[in-house]
Order: sequence, then structure tokens, then C-alpha cells
Amino acid sequence: MIEAVRIVGLGPLVDLKFALTPLHALTGPDDSGKTTVLDALRLVAGAPNVDRGLADRAAVSYIVDGKRGEVRFDGTRFVDDHAASAPVGALFLAFEPRALAKPCPPLADDAALGFDGPEGSGLAAIFHALGIRDPKMAAEIGEGICSLFPHFEALGVAFRPDGDVELQATLIGGTTVRGAQLGHGLLFSLAYTLVPLLPYAPLLLIDDIERGLHPARVRMLLAWLRDLSADRQVILTTRSPVVLDELEGLEVTLLSRLSENGPIAVRLCDTANYEARRLVYSHGQMWLEYCDGLVDADLIYGPGSAG
Repeated sequence: MIEAVRIVGLGPLVDLKFALTPLHALTGPDDSGKTTVLDALRLVAGAPNVDRGLADRAAVSYIVDGKRGEVRFDGTRFVDDHAASAPVGALFLAFEPRALAKPCPPLADDAALGFDGPEGSGLAAIFHALGIRDPKMAAEIGEGICSLFPHFEALGVAFRPDGDVELQATLIGGTTVRGAQLGHGLLFSLAYTLVPLLPYAPLLLIDDIERGLHPARVRMLLAWLRDLSADRQVILTTRSPVVLDELEGLEVTLLSRLSENGPIAVRLCDTANYEARRLVYSHGQMWLEYCDGLVDADLIYGPGSAG
């Protein structure tokens, strides 16, 4: 597990450092560097170079099991000075409804299950392959998804004339709904349900986790991710008070642009008057009340502070 990270010269992050937990959320106003942090963690896990307006001295240092490592930019590429201490492999997800609904070629019989990119292209192919390799599990997943959306009675895959596969749901009464006509909530729910069946990665990174989901589904997803974090680290970005209400104060890092030298990072439990505020506010209410990019200083440093 990555216990702590320091990011220097990557995109808007001039010099940012903070601790991490097995399940961890990054939150903050727009343009505070949340997604760039995920890019930095992808680099630590061995992902290809990420274009984020790199500075000549960009570097990401990290601590894993008490040992320090560093990934630094030498002007053309990233070089890992301590590869042995880093987790190898990250699954980065930034699901988009159009990508999830898009028809795609079926997977080869011996191909590993996997999306064609962070946006979720290839969802229909994964579900189709699962239906061939483990029909019982595919049926159970389909029934589980339909139980969340009671107007559907079946979920499956249909072949198109061009040979591609496309998700297909059957409404109560027999009407079929395909691909882009499916609701975002169903697409996101199915995609997240299939994640544990993909090849194992020790680091799961999710951007904008609440996208496309009803608040009740978000709570269910956070409970599932907490269980998943028992054998892998899960780091996500969010702007949802619902997500923050499901996490402990040490599991939330607030990114803010209060400094002229780039974003700063503060654990929610380390903000001013945290214990007293917790008697009145939930974590989500703290976010709604203070974290709009304008009055963050009141939360981080205390009322009336200029930072």
C-alpha cells in the first residue's frame, strides 16, 4: 500500500504531499488537482507517461511499507529509482456513459476480461464473455442489476449486423432497450459490478466516482469499495457530500488552492476545530458549507483566517 506521496512539478501540483489509507478520497473545488494526483499514482504503479504539462524537474516520491521510492522526469520520460518498493499495476477508471454504452467487438475466447480504456469502452464485450465462460455468474449479475432498476426484468447482450456486441435490457412487458438508450445508472452499476472480475491490480483509481449514480447507489458502491480495499488500495476523487459521509476523517484529503504556490493537501480530520465541527456537521455538510474554493480557509485554518 502507498502510505504517503509527494508530487513536485506535475501539472498544477507545485509541491504537494499527504498520507493515504487503504480506502481514500480526494476532494476539493474544481481545478484543485484531484485527477492529476491520480495520474501521479498511476506513474508510481508503472503506467505509461502521463501528459500533464510536465516540468523539467517533475518527480513523485512515495512510501510503501516504510520504504521510500521516487519516480522522476528526466526531460523525456519517467524513471523509477526504486521500482522494487512500488505497487506494480493500477486500474484507472473514469467511466463515461457513451463509452460504456458503445457497441464493440466480442472478446476472443482466451482474452482476459478488461475495458478498452478508462472510460469503459468494451463493457458489452466483458459481459458477453462472462456469459459464455460463467453463465451462472452472468445471470446472477444481471438479476442483481435488474433488482436495482425494477422496471427491467432481464439484462443481456445482443449481436449487431456488423458482428459487434451491444448491451440489451428487457423492460417488464417485453420492450427491449439497447446501448445508448440505456440509463446512465444501469451502465455505471454494471461496470462497477464487473470490476472485481478483471485481472487483479493492487491499486484501483477511480475519477469522479459519483458520476451517473443515484445517492443510494453511491452508498452501496462505497460499502463495496471498502470491502474491496481489504486486498487492494482504492483511491478516488469526488465532489459528493454523500461519498464523504461514508468515510472517516482520516480517509479524506481536501485539496485547495489557498496557496499561491499551487494546491495544498489537508486531511479532513486535521482541519481547524474538526472535533467541534463534527458535533454539528457530517463530513458531507462540511463540504457543502466550506469547500467551494472561496471559503476553504475557514475550514482549514479556522473562521476569519486568511490562510
